[in-house]
Amino acid sequence: MAKKFIIIFISGLALFAALSFYSYPSICCMFSANRYYGWPYPYLNLHKTVETLDEANLVKTENVFDLMRNGWHFSFSGDMVNSSPLGPLGNIFVDFIVSIIFAGIIFYFVKFIRHKLL
Repeated sequence: MAKKFIIIFISGLALFAALSFYSYPSICCMFSANRYYGWPYPYLNLHKTVETLDEANLVKTENVFDLMRNGWHFSFSGDMVNSSPLGPLGNIFVDFIVSIIFAGIIFYFVKFIRHKLL
């Protein structure tokens, strides 16, 4: 039982790390550009308020390092689109719990499939 829990926990950590790379850009309000990181609830935000739409569209195409060199900033914030009411630490906690649940489902699904095939 402990071995299964450790495997699910480590798999959940790996899944949480992988889902942290999930990002989606947002352009709003003359022109506040954001790229949110984390799934299902974002907890990191790369953002900048710019003067032109072309500069705001860079959030969709440029990589993180180029944006940071051009004055974009990271913030650890839960006040974002699709945010939980728990704040950024709550978002991390919920994201981690979701990752653990998915890892457990995948673990038992693979175990079920292996049992059926053998």
